[in-house]
Amino acid sequence: MKRFSIALLAGAAAVVAAVGFVPQAHPVPAAAAKAFPGAEGFGTSTPGGRGGQVCTVTNLNDAGPGSLRSCVDMAGPRYVVFRTGGTIVLETRLNVVQPYLTIAGQTAPGGGITLRMDPVSPTDLGTMDVLTHDVVIRYLRFRPGNGTTGKDSDDALAIVNPGVYNVVVDHCSFSWAVDENVNTYDGSTDVTVSNSIIAEGLNNAGHPLGPHSKGFLAGGIDAHNVSIHHNLFVSNVDRNPQVSGVSVADVRNNVVYNYGDGSGNGVTLESSSKGAPRVNWVANFYKPGPGSPPDRAEFATYNGSTGPTEQWYGEGNARWTAGGILPARVAPSIGQVGTPFPAAPVTTTSAAQAYTDVLATAGASRVRDAVDARLVAEVVSGGGSFKDTAGPYPDLAAGTAPVDSDGDGMPDSYESAKGTNPKVADATGDLNGNGYDNIEDWFNSLLSTKPPAGTMAIDAGAARTRLAAVTLDLAAPDPAPDLMRFKNDGDGWSAWARYAPTTSWKLQPGDGNRTVWAQFEDANDRQSAPVSDDIVLDSTPPEVKKVKPARGATGVRRDARITLKLTEALDPASVDRHSVVLKEAASKKVRAKVTYLPGKHKIVVKPKSKLAAETTYKVKVRTTVEDLAGNPLDATKPGHRSHALTWKFHTR
Repeated sequence: MKRFSIALLAGAAAVVAAVGFVPQAHPVPAAAAKAFPGAEGFGTSTPGGRGGQVCTVTNLNDAGPGSLRSCVDMAGPRYVVFRTGGTIVLETRLNVVQPYLTIAGQTAPGGGITLRMDPVSPTDLGTMDVLTHDVVIRYLRFRPGNGTTGKDSDDALAIVNPGVYNVVVDHCSFSWAVDENVNTYDGSTDVTVSNSIIAEGLNNAGHPLGPHSKGFLAGGIDAHNVSIHHNLFVSNVDRNPQVSGVSVADVRNNVVYNYGDGSGNGVTLESSSKGAPRVNWVANFYKPGPGSPPDRAEFATYNGSTGPTEQWYGEGNARWTAGGILPARVAPSIGQVGTPFPAAPVTTTSAAQAYTDVLATAGASRVRDAVDARLVAEVVSGGGSFKDTAGPYPDLAAGTAPVDSDGDGMPDSYESAKGTNPKVADATGDLNGNGYDNIEDWFNSLLSTKPPAGTMAIDAGAARTRLAAVTLDLAAPDPAPDLMRFKNDGDGWSAWARYAPTTSWKLQPGDGNRTVWAQFEDANDRQSAPVSDDIVLDSTPPEVKKVKPARGATGVRRDARITLKLTEALDPASVDRHSVVLKEAASKKVRAKVTYLPGKHKIVVKPKSKLAAETTYKVKVRTTVEDLAGNPLDATKPGHRSHALTWKFHTR
């Protein structure tokens, strides 16, 4: 993108007063689920192409039927899936102007997909611009390379323009751009770039400003809400990343390796060029490489075109040293605040843990190509260098696409196993009710490396039940399992059923402790370890064992207490002056205190004043008295001892 002059901040400066800003909000179409399971950051509630057509990439041509460009240019919501792997050589950049798009690069067989520019193209050296809203891009490699002429807009990926919002880029690989590897700019709002490799921005490659190895610039006029998390920055001289004018940029759990001595005074930069930026700088990890100045601070601010308006919050950032891990350094900077700026939630670990996690999975990592494998190895070994020239580009296997008889994008084998019809195009629709289209379940399942997990509670975790028919409440992390099954202790498993958050179940008959087991299965047929929950089945009503005064007793003391001994514990909430009533025979209610003694299974009725002399009294215990399982006293069952619910006695 076109750049701007800056004024470096010299020396320490006082913190300036906050400059007001209003984060921009854009409408998100109704969506039942995140952009993909586990998506975190600004804009990740976008549906992308959900509910739309399936466009299949069948060749590596620059344009024409079956090309990626034809799918990108298609109008309306759409999914892009691939039936070939390989490198697509572009004559001009791909411009995404039609909204509601999901590019599922993980569906490519063989070695996956890499985008590069035709090295003799006289017109363009950028691989893709996103110029619209609601776009999800996953598991692609963007490696534009050198060309015949360099310009200041030759980004591997640019997300730019007013009206651009809800854009999510995840698990992609960016390298060898003449300008930035990644750029979010003027007007872009609610953008996430996550779990990606951003590496080897070309240095002396013909950029009009001279040496220009740049990683990631988030900036521009009227730009808001950018999440930059869990990315791996490798061998970019500068902008690792740089935030210029964006409010709010949430920069967390990134790993930065082999940075150079670029603009400003820090590896990660915040600048007030074209706006008043607000940055959360949290738990990022920095490791110097062969090209890294030992005295370069990991973070710095500088004043741009809007003056000293930048503000930032920092916490938990760390750097590698030969002597161990130390806190990251901050160059003389202004605008530090004590609390983070509101941002979309992102699961955050320590910086040291981020180093391990990011190296394991960042980039188009379903199949890492030789470039990404080399970059990760250099981070570990301490190798690497800044590059002026792209390449070498690996040869990527085309692979063999699975059989898809109905052409709906989903393999026949998957459809047969999961209940969709391999002879009918049914990519859209939500068979398992998890909020994702059927085709999303398929291509999301390609990325799962762990067996599913979940928990179960019987009747919302109740300790007892009086009914054998219970409700099982299930909970599972995103992504939800595909199937579930159950069994009672000692019995065989039920048939597999579609996962749902609740289901009905019947316990083994007979009172006593009951255990129910559950197991989950994902779309790749991986099964969870069984989980269980216990509950006491108690279908026997409580009984009254003894009353005092006895039934029909005479000569009862006027200050006597009335007691009832029961066969089991009661629900204390069911015992009160309304459920246990003392009356004169003439039906006049006697004021009395009713107490339940749980340890003794006893109800005590103590009149507020002495009983009248030579008077008949009646005690009635209503059937609203219940045991802990909810079984009421039952006075209607023939021969049942709880006929003692009503009895009389006579005072002396």
